[in-house]
Amino acid sequence: MGDISRHNQPRRRRAIRWLIRCLAAVIGVVLAPGIVYFLIALVGLIPVNNDFSPTPNGIEIIVTSDILHAELVLPIRNEVVDWTEYFPASDFAGDVSGATHVAVSWGDREFYLSTPTWADTRADTVLRALFWPTVSCAHVSLWFDYTLPPRSRKTTLSSEQYRRLVRHVLGTLQLDESGRPRRIVGAAYGPADAFYEAHGYYHACNTCNSWVGRGLKAAGVRIGWFTPLPGSVLWYLPASRDETPEGHDATRRPVSPAGAARLRCGVPEGTPHRPAAPPEAIRHSLRLGSVMVPS
Repeated sequence: MGDISRHNQPRRRRAIRWLIRCLAAVIGVVLAPGIVYFLIALVGLIPVNNDFSPTPNGIEIIVTSDILHAELVLPIRNEVVDWTEYFPASDFAGDVSGATHVAVSWGDREFYLSTPTWADTRADTVLRALFWPTVSCAHVSLWFDYTLPPRSRKTTLSSEQYRRLVRHVLGTLQLDESGRPRRIVGAAYGPADAFYEAHGYYHACNTCNSWVGRGLKAAGVRIGWFTPLPGSVLWYLPASRDETPEGHDATRRPVSPAGAARLRCGVPEGTPHRPAAPPEAIRHSLRLGSVMVPS
């Protein structure tokens, strides 16, 4: 029996080594993409547009990027564009006549529409959005009187820089024959926000932060060349003096996509529904690529 046992020991050792190699290979296959992704994201922090400086008395924009979401907050109208021509009052359920800013973001369509609160988050939705290209949409919410939330930055652009940012936003939206964004009827978190059909597919390398980063890069703002991770779009933007500190005015801190829309819009609950009005003609005088931007 002892001879048989000694004879089987080499086989057992070979079997154990084989199992260890198989386990290491499986772990490597699972971890390697994450390691590569992390390294690429790390290298992506290398900035571009290093000669950027805020334009004195320029057009002020706000960039937000919390733990899961990022958006561009732009003045509702100026000499470059009047956003109400693209997002008219008839697109929103409440009275939005007092809006001062429009917040535009882009992301996974199913996650946006099926996750009004974090309690509604489903693991399969998150995993599919991260690891498989999914259809996207754009979310637009109107800001009224607001406190600059945590994880936000301000900067100012020249008219030409802002025009390039506008082109980025409009180029994301699917437009109808009249040049108006295609609204997703019936989809909203509250009385002052709406969803629109968008171009592009969402995945781990093309996130809402990536979308914001590409817009800022196109506008000439100093930004990392690849910004898929939360907060990466804020890396090179200076903190604003009036930025709300962490923990201050917690009622305004976004806790979900719907919460962000409601808290920042400043529209009271119970605002009466505004019936849809017929679309108005959109004035265009300058063609930029495939989209039209008012001058």
